[in-house]
Formats: sequence, C-alpha cells, structure tokens
Amino acid sequence: MTSSPPNNRNWMGGDIGNTFDMGQSFSDTGSPSSRSATPTNDNDDVETGTAVDNFNDHIPTKKTLQEQQPTPTTNVQYDRKSKQRIGMLVVGIVIVAISMFFIGMSVGSSNSSNNEVVSSTQEETQHVSISSADPIIPDDEVVVPDIESTDEEELPLYLLNMTNSNSPSGTPTSSPITAIPSQSPITSSPTQSPTISSVPTSSPTPKNPYFFGTEFITVPDLGIEMSAGLKVKLIAKTGEKVQYVNGTNSTLAWHTRSDAAGIIPLDDGGYVYMSNSEEYAEDGGGVYGLYFNSEGEITEYKALLTGTDDNCGGGLTPWNTWVSCEEESDVGQCWQVGPDGRAEETVLGGEGGNFESVAVDDRIYDAPVFYTTEDEEDGALRRFIASQHGWDALHTEGEHSFLNLFDDGTYEWTTDEKDARKSAKEYFPNSEGIQVHEGNVYFMSKELQHLIILDLENMTWTSEESGVKFYGEGSFGGQPDQNMFGPTRKYIYFTEDGSSDPGVYARYGDDGTYFTMFQAIEDDIHTDDETIGIALSPDNKRFYAGFQVTGYIFEFTREDGLAFE
Repeated sequence: MTSSPPNNRNWMGGDIGNTFDMGQSFSDTGSPSSRSATPTNDNDDVETGTAVDNFNDHIPTKKTLQEQQPTPTTNVQYDRKSKQRIGMLVVGIVIVAISMFFIGMSVGSSNSSNNEVVSSTQEETQHVSISSADPIIPDDEVVVPDIESTDEEELPLYLLNMTNSNSPSGTPTSSPITAIPSQSPITSSPTQSPTISSVPTSSPTPKNPYFFGTEFITVPDLGIEMSAGLKVKLIAKTGEKVQYVNGTNSTLAWHTRSDAAGIIPLDDGGYVYMSNSEEYAEDGGGVYGLYFNSEGEITEYKALLTGTDDNCGGGLTPWNTWVSCEEESDVGQCWQVGPDGRAEETVLGGEGGNFESVAVDDRIYDAPVFYTTEDEEDGALRRFIASQHGWDALHTEGEHSFLNLFDDGTYEWTTDEKDARKSAKEYFPNSEGIQVHEGNVYFMSKELQHLIILDLENMTWTSEESGVKFYGEGSFGGQPDQNMFGPTRKYIYFTEDGSSDPGVYARYGDDGTYFTMFQAIEDDIHTDDETIGIALSPDNKRFYAGFQVTGYIFEFTREDGLAFE
C-alpha cells in the first residue's frame, strides 16, 4: 500500500492529550482540499450592470428659463399703473428662475450620487454573482477523484450522487444573487436617496472537508494513517493514568486489552465511555468507565465491573445500560452494567458460551428483542424476546430461540439448538458484531469475512463478502469484528482483527462500498493488532476507537466541526 506523507506539516508529540490537527489546505489535485472557499460563477449570462448603464436615460431634460416662460406682450403706451404691474412681474420671474436653478442643481447632485452608489455596489458584486443552477457544495459532500471504471453503473451510488451533475442534490442550494433593482424615476422635487442593501453571499465551504479515504494523512507518532479532514487526539494508553480536565490524573492506569465499547449519556449533559477489558479476572478483566462532561472533557475513570473473564464484545440497551459479553469457553455470560456501577448477570447467555456482541430491536416498547452472537465455529445466533422494558427485562424469563438458515435464502427461529449450531457452522462460523436497523439484522462472520443480513419482516437472508467493493486509500483485508451504525444510518462502521494495517472502515448502506476512516501504518507498531472500542459521543462529533494490544484510545473529530454520519 502506498501512503501520502504530509506536506510541510509540523507534528506534535505523541503524549496523551495532544491534538494532531490537519488543518492545512492541499494542492489542486481534485482532492477535497482543492475546493475554493468562495464559490465561482459559471453563468456568464447574468447581467448585473443594466440598472447603472440605463440610469441616465431616465433623467428628464431640463428646459431653459426662456423655453419655459412665454414672451411678454408690449404696447407703445403704458400708464403708470401698468408699469408698476410689469415691474412686479419681472421681479417674480427672476425669483422663480433662481429657485428652479437651485432645484435643478440639487436634483443633479442627487442623481450623480445615486449613480456612483449603484455603480460601485454592482462592480463589487459582479464577481460573486452566481446563478440558481450553481449549488453550494454542502459540508459533508466533496468532489472525489475519478475511479478506475468507465462504466458509470459500476460506481457506488453515493459517488454517483456526488459526481453526476445531472442528478438532483438532496441538500439545499444557495439563493441566487439577482441584479440590484433600478432606481425610481426622478421627480421635480428632491427625493431621499434609496438605501442599497448588501447582496447576500453564500457560506464558504470548509477549508478541508472530510470524506473517507480520498487522501491519507500520516501521523507517525501515533502509528496511523487517517483520512484528510480529521483531527486525532490520544486520550488514554494502557499502563498510563488518565489525565483529567482539571489537571489531575486518575488513580487507576488505563486497563489492558481494551475491547468493545459503548457510550451512555448522563443527566448532566456528560457521558460515559463504557470499555471492556478482555483479560482474565485476576488481571483486571471486566468493564471500566471513562467519564466526560458536556464539553467532551475527561473528568473521571473507574472500574464498573470486575471479576469476569475475557469481556470481549457487548451492546447498548434502550434504557442506557451496557451489556458486556464474556468470551470464555462454554462458561461465559452476558452482564448488564450501569454507568453508576450497578452490574448483574443476564439471561442472554443461557448455560454459557463464547459470547461476542448484543443488539436489540426495540420497536415494541414492552417486548424488546435481543440478539446475541457467539464467537465459536458453531456459535449459534440467539434471540431473546423480553416481557418488559427496563433493567429487569434482562433478568426475568422471556422467549428464547436460535437462528436456522436455509439454502433457499429463507430462515426460521427454532428451539432446537443442535440444528442452529449446524446452520452456524455452515453459513456464519465465528459470528462477531451485530446491529439492528429498520427491520434488518446485520452481523459478521469473521471466519468467512461475510456480512449476513436478516430481513425480519420477510424472513429472508443475504450475505456479502466484506471489503470487496472498496473506494480510495487503504484496504480491508483482515477479519471484520465489531460494527456500529452511524447516526444517519447511512454507514455501518467496522473494526478489523489482524492484518499488517488494521483500521476502522465504513460501509455505505445502499451499495455496500467500503471506505477507510483510519488504519495502522503498515509494518509499524500496530501491525497484527486489532481495532476496538468504536463509539460516538451523544452529539456525534467525537468518534472514539483504538488498538487492543498497544492499548491506544483515540478521539477523532472533524476539522469542519460537523458531526459524523
């Protein structure tokens, strides 16, 4: 794999808390960073000077005093009284003439001033005028480089939407800038000069908009390559104490062998990053909580569940608790853990197993349905229909069954665990991460490197090989592990187990194209490790992930300040 090293970048040290900000623009090579911050006008036909050019044509022509007044009639004889009347008339004519002269001067001055204002305003706005056909590029959409394909039908739907100029945009376009209205006709009496309002301008596009895998930035101090448009900060590391926002450090050092994680919001606006430890009980296995305030700053770190073995995957519940799964031979169980430290074994694990992950379909409030995967060659997918909502739902009886797939693309839920294990061994050995969305269940078989999709309404199933359709930088050559839907449900994020450059990837839902968010530098400190702990803050602006063996936990944010999708 060929990566692009940063150009003229000054790297900060790799200590906990340092932020690696990739805020510089890139050369004009078609990458997102080559976009101008000010949109250009592609419509040369927009006329903005008409009002100025024709303005003088609308000024009435002034007549001279002689043209406006009739010539008085004379007689040979005048009486004294007539002479006085004539004298008064002459004086009146002179006064009128002087008044009209000053009125003309005032109108001319006002007209000249108005012409200068209109002309100046239009000259300043002509270079930013755009037509209604020129949409402003939205923050979350960039122009991507050409893909090596001549057949448009082979392009991912998401990329087609971005590159096809004939396709309607799903995002609002900017309002067109129109020519300034012409002035009102000049009257014989002076009028107040019209106020020229400022022409609205469109919002500038971000300096370096984020899109997966279009361009890589190498961060050697952290051993990763990440997509341009991201910032990264190391917030925890195995064996080191966690630094709090008030300048103090945690009592405990960050646990070893971090694994799956989930985020739970708190009543005060903060949140907790619930992180598993895949260690034996005597070495610190269990669940740990990293606490944040409403600004995303770390305030506390402590153990929430101890004395358990190989806490691998897990899942969140609708009532804001974390289910942590033990992957421990045939004795493992699934534990419900609250952010307050309350913990209890659930009924999800039955008589035990190598449990991996949990997902819930909560469309029916008082009958949520839980699905649990098992990382065994014949690990059956379990379904549990609870009889109530809340903490006790996982500690009381409900309906248990197992998944049984058929060759014709249909499936059933059965109570025959033997048949279910046979089905798992054939179609989805060693199942891992699982998610539920809009009546579909998505789960991974890391052994086959397949994503299996169950249609809960039609009782049908399909599968696809992970990472086959890949866009941009990076590769997804290892085993797919945990998964998580983004907030818009447009992407499913995946972690990767093994390979020389494990990373975090996103799958676009409509066509199954995979993209790289970040990955390890090949043959470096994270080689043959696995990515873990993917989770999003409640406002979706902070993305957490890390590596298990090296024990790094990262916080990613977008340079444009927007939420992840």
